[in-house]
Amino acid sequence: MRTSNEDCINFYFFRHGQTDWNKLRRLQGHSNTNLNDLGINQAHSLKEKLSGFPIDYLISSDLSRALETARIVNENWSHSIKVDLRLREASFGEAEGMTVDELISCYGEEPWLALKGQGDQRQDLCLPGGETRAQANERVDQVIEEIIRETTFSHIGVSTHGGVVANYLKFKAKYLDAIEVPNCCCYILRFEKKKWGLEGPI
Repeated sequence: MRTSNEDCINFYFFRHGQTDWNKLRRLQGHSNTNLNDLGINQAHSLKEKLSGFPIDYLISSDLSRALETARIVNENWSHSIKVDLRLREASFGEAEGMTVDELISCYGEEPWLALKGQGDQRQDLCLPGGETRAQANERVDQVIEEIIRETTFSHIGVSTHGGVVANYLKFKAKYLDAIEVPNCCCYILRFEKKKWGLEGPI
């Protein structure tokens, strides 16, 4: 716990475990998919990695793959998990359910690189019927700023999605390089003395 907003706050952003759609390289977005057997094992491995960290608050996307990962990781602490749909992956609109190859065939490579936090750094890129980077980052930012203002927790676990980790962390920490985010990868986004920094992966 922290005593004031001047104290250091660590946000442990982790991506969910593998799903069958991940295995097929199929875009999930807001589609609700479950962990497969490998994804469950990955979540248990992440639980072990995080067991030594003093996480005192846990929040998750409402989508099953993220929430199931959070529940497994939470076996370390048995917190009440707060669920917030604003931590969902970006909506991919008409492209949800497509494979990466189908996406590139229909829309070119640029949107795919943007979704991964690579290539063009514009914040207005999106797929038809989907969200822009800026829109997705804005709703995630609302969650994080609310935690800073309204709680006294200092080590916050955030169970979310690859695109959220790849794009929001770059946006918040003003990090220029691409961030690789395999399943159950975790980065620490640190807020200290009103500045943001990025560490990881762990």
